[in-house]
Amino acid sequence: CAACVWLVEKLPEVVPGVVESRLDMRRSLVRVRWDEDQVKLSQVARTLDSLGYPPHPAKDARTRELQKVEDRKVLIRVGVAGACAGNVMTLSLALYGGAFSGIQDEYSNLFRLTSMAFGLVALLWPGSLFFRGAWAALRTKTAHLDLPIALGLAAGGITGTVNAILGRGEIYFDSLTMLVFLLLVGRWVQRRQQRWANDAVELLFSVTPSSARRVEEGSVREVPIEALQPGDIVEIRAGDAVPTDGMILDGSSSVDQSLLTGESAPVPAEIGDTIHAGTVNLSARLLARVDAIGNDTRVGKLMQLVEECSHRRAPIVQMADRIAGWFVVIVLCLAAITLGIWLWLDPTQAVDNSVALLIVCCPCAL
Repeated sequence: CAACVWLVEKLPEVVPGVVESRLDMRRSLVRVRWDEDQVKLSQVARTLDSLGYPPHPAKDARTRELQKVEDRKVLIRVGVAGACAGNVMTLSLALYGGAFSGIQDEYSNLFRLTSMAFGLVALLWPGSLFFRGAWAALRTKTAHLDLPIALGLAAGGITGTVNAILGRGEIYFDSLTMLVFLLLVGRWVQRRQQRWANDAVELLFSVTPSSARRVEEGSVREVPIEALQPGDIVEIRAGDAVPTDGMILDGSSSVDQSLLTGESAPVPAEIGDTIHAGTVNLSARLLARVDAIGNDTRVGKLMQLVEECSHRRAPIVQMADRIAGWFVVIVLCLAAITLGIWLWLDPTQAVDNSVALLIVCCPCAL
């Protein structure tokens, strides 16, 4: 989530020798620059792992498989959280009904303890994600939304467990388990949207060829796009995608520019006309001079814009992260005031009322 960006980009403050850390959230890719004389890459990797982000080589052949494994783990967390929430809500229905129509103490205690068991499973397994995020935030001195979430879950979980064991007061596990479940569902949806955006951008990258046919002293040799230089002459056969932006020097054909313009009708291409990377030569052989390659082409600039927009955080998320730190401080002060007032008015309700305030505020109100 957006909190990951805050934490991972704080790496230079946590590890001496790290110069820069930039996270591409959409692709789950971090780019790190470090001084080899001050720190080893293994130490950087261990620190990332301790923050809750086990690193893997970006170009490793197992990258796609690792993504599938991680997706499966997230789905399992969502499933376990949903199962716990469903069972606790069913038990809570009996307890709420018993509060109005009466329920025997042994059944009430049984349902409360069972709710506690399901609640602790939800908090300690799927909900551990938020506690790890909060701990990493404290380590990097960065306030974000995982802090109030963890605060509310911890306060409710501890108080609910004590009350369930002692057979008094509220137990909160219906609220806590549903909160964990819904937050994880939200993050799963966000994760899927980011993955779809990533696949869409990767598809854009795939429309431009990775090689070109360069004309060299009367012969034609296929070379990687990276080997081309402005001023080179390239051959574009009928049916080939145009590899670079350039000007036609020889030949006459028609070009499909639908990738850039959305217009499906072919456009005539004559000597002296400009053609663009990603378009398709339809009918005849062309020779063209290379004017721009890679990110300098029109389609390259388009892909850069799409990529930037796809991982830009929504303004409301940025605002929530910005005020989360102050919000936690204010809520803690209000909870302390509530505790003090109720200790004076009615000590038996002091803890329950202050914990209720924490759960409602963190993070529901925010």
